[in-house]
This record gives sequence, structure tokens and C-alpha cells, in this order.
Amino acid sequence: MGTMKEELEKNGGKIQEVVKNEMVLRIPAMRKIELTAREDALREAVAKRHQYLSEIPSHMAGLVARIREIQNSSVEEKSIRAKEFRELIDEVLSHLNSEEPLLRNAATQAYAEAMVETLPPDRRLVTEMIKGGDLPGLIELKILEPAGNAKNAVTLKVFGENYKVNGGRHDYFAIKLAKALSAGAACAAKAAHDQYHGQVVELRKQATIPITELSLRKSGRFFLDVPDVKDGDRFLPGGALLAKSDGWKVSVVQAVGHFQHIMTEITEANTYIPVISLNRERLILPDLPNDVFRRIRILHAVLRRGIAEAQKKEAVQPKLELVE
Repeated sequence: MGTMKEELEKNGGKIQEVVKNEMVLRIPAMRKIELTAREDALREAVAKRHQYLSEIPSHMAGLVARIREIQNSSVEEKSIRAKEFRELIDEVLSHLNSEEPLLRNAATQAYAEAMVETLPPDRRLVTEMIKGGDLPGLIELKILEPAGNAKNAVTLKVFGENYKVNGGRHDYFAIKLAKALSAGAACAAKAAHDQYHGQVVELRKQATIPITELSLRKSGRFFLDVPDVKDGDRFLPGGALLAKSDGWKVSVVQAVGHFQHIMTEITEANTYIPVISLNRERLILPDLPNDVFRRIRILHAVLRRGIAEAQKKEAVQPKLELVE
């Protein structure tokens, strides 16, 4: 222990040490605490916060409604309203990023409720609302989190993933949000299901030849239902496919489902494979650029998977034999 003077200096003089009869008495210094504000200023500040808390739900609901309106508009309208869209998002973020926890929490809850209540039957927008997109997702805002082994919590499942709504089983906000989000996700899933199967019906109508006639080198369009496949740690996406053959080569016309993005890329690149290659499990190709080789390999695998599925379902010949 240092001298009395050193102790006083170390504590900034806040502790007085008095030595009496060889006993040290520590006496806290008395510090004056300033008022946060005058009483009238304090009342005004409280009134302003009370007004904010009462108005933020309707203000946030209006912002989110207009954002949803633009998100669901045509490409042309989105382009025209791009500046408005950005300003709406900036206004939302200004409230979500408030420096005052009380106001930030109120804005966050108002935002979450507005996003869920205006949720369109769109699977992509449901996923973005949870994981983030144009606006912060509910996970980023700590409204939702992966459920894990959550106990005494409000949980829900969205598109196969479990989430916990922070707030607890007796929290009105958590219960209300979970119910609304579950209902919205169910509507989005049904809409996606109905839309997909409607597209499949339209593709199937456009087919002019069955796959069995590929072996006869007939030209025409054929339909394939390609299943998703789990191959170890890999997920091979599938969907519905309309392809065409001129008797010698096969190319994609249109596709829907999980593999729609890559199939669109393959179509736009005018990728094709020889009809005869469908007999072979592996393609033998000359040296090609990596992107070209990748597209050809994927198209070959998808067509073979679809043909195998069709043969299994329709009980046609076990193997599609093509004359070389």
C-alpha cells in the first residue's frame, strides 16, 4: 500500500482517509449530481417520447405499405419509383438505428408487425423478410433467431426452418407475430405451389412427342419432370422442363422449379447436347472453356435424371436405346 497521499491521488480525492489511533477510516467524498434537465424541459422531453411511441406504429406501417407496393409493381413502375423506394428504405432505417434504446425497440417492433401484416404470398419476400434483402431481416434485428433447443419460447416453422420469436411464451408481441408470420408463410407456400403446378401444366401441354420417340430421332418438344436429388452433401435441384430435339441434338426451351435459374442460363447460352449422348452416363468432350463445359455437363445430367424418372413412372422400356 502506498502513502496516504498516493492513495488519495490514485482515487482522485474521492476517498478521504483519516488516521485516528492507528486505524484508517475511509470516508466517501460527497459529489454533486447535476439535474438531467429542468422540470419543464424534462416534461417536454417525456411528452415528445410519448408522442413518438404512439405515432411510430402508424408511420412505420405507412412506410412498409408503400415499400411493398413498389416491390409488387411492374419492372417499369419500379424504375420510375426507384428514388422514392430508396428514400422510404432510408426513412425506415433511420428509426431502426435510433440511438435511444426505448425508441429503437418501439420502431423495431412496429417494423416487424408492419412487415408481417403486409406480407404478400411471395416465397422470396417471406425469406427476405426473415433473412434480409432490401430491408433488414428479422434475424438481423434479433426479432427472430434459429430455434435450436429453445425452451419457454414462442417458436414457428417457415419453409422447413425453425425460428424462435424473442420475447417469451407470455409475450403478446411474440405470440401475435408468430401467428401472423406462420399464416403469411403458409399463404406464400400455397401460392408458390399453385403457381408452380400451373406452370407445369402449361409446359406439359406444349410437348409434341413422348420421350420414347427420342430413340426414333423424331423432332419435337418433350416434357420432363426432374426430381431434386440429395447426393451426399450436395443438393441437385430439379423442377419441370420443356426441351426440344431436332433428331440430333437436344436443347432447353423453358424450365420452372428449383433449377430454373441455371436452366435459364443454359437456354440463353444456346447450350445443347447430342441426342446420342443420353445413352451415356458420362460425356466425352473435347477441351472447352470451363463455363461451357459446366453448362453441358449440367444439361446432360438433368436430362438423364428426368428421363430415368419418366421411365420409372410410366413403366416404359427400362433404358432409352438410341441408334448411333
